[in-house]
Amino acid sequence: MITRAADGRVLLVLTALTGAVLLVVGMVGLLSAPAATTSPVRPVAAGPEPATEAATGAIAGAAERSDELAVADGTRLVAVGRVALAVPERWSDAEQHCGTPRADTVLGPEPNYLLCGASLASGLSWVQFGTVPLPGDPSGTPEEAPDEALACHDGTGEEIGFRVEDVGGCDVWIVGADQPSVHVASTLPTDAAREVVAEVATSYRVLRHHLGLPPPGGVGVNGSVGAGWDYVAWLRGEGLDVTVVEVEDDRKAGDVLAVEPTPGTLLANGAPVTVTLVAGAR
Repeated sequence: MITRAADGRVLLVLTALTGAVLLVVGMVGLLSAPAATTSPVRPVAAGPEPATEAATGAIAGAAERSDELAVADGTRLVAVGRVALAVPERWSDAEQHCGTPRADTVLGPEPNYLLCGASLASGLSWVQFGTVPLPGDPSGTPEEAPDEALACHDGTGEEIGFRVEDVGGCDVWIVGADQPSVHVASTLPTDAAREVVAEVATSYRVLRHHLGLPPPGGVGVNGSVGAGWDYVAWLRGEGLDVTVVEVEDDRKAGDVLAVEPTPGTLLANGAPVTVTLVAGAR
């Protein structure tokens, strides 16, 4: 027989035991249940950042600067001032006597061989910057097709543009406003001469982002750069970073004693140039 007090104690004990059993069952259920799976979070690959207007312009500008120097395989670019042409890589530089070529070569402004009496040999091809076409010489402008403006002759002297020797060949002058004139010529047999002159002449271009460092004293026809301080002013006007060194010397004040780098070097706009002058004139 169970009394009420005892009945209450029994009820409490049963209640506690029931709670404990439920707690144990719940924990067993959690431990025995299969682990829940979750999909891994994969980071989204970052795409390229949109190019800014300035970056796009810089890329385009770099491509343009590179394109204006592009030449065909086996050729190299030669320039005086802003005028440039592509010539065969094997051509020498300034291989001449009194302005007259002695090999396939590239010449700067030199005394005209007509005045020197030097003989012009057959079988040569050359480019000369800054020469002056004489009346009747074959000439064209950059806007024209230089290969159509060129003239060929067979050595009779009737259409000859260079009259030192009675040699055959082809030649053409290209004369642009405010640019050095260029004479492209060859004394190879006519067909070969035409091919060489046309190929070199049609590579003519006016550079925007580079220039061939001209010599002081002028580069001919419409591209005169002057000497002394006029030369310095011309270089600065073309955007070069010019440093002037003045030294005492017995020569005339303002005369150019040295230019670094060597005239004929192809430079980018803004490149440094050092000009050494005789002190005492501006």
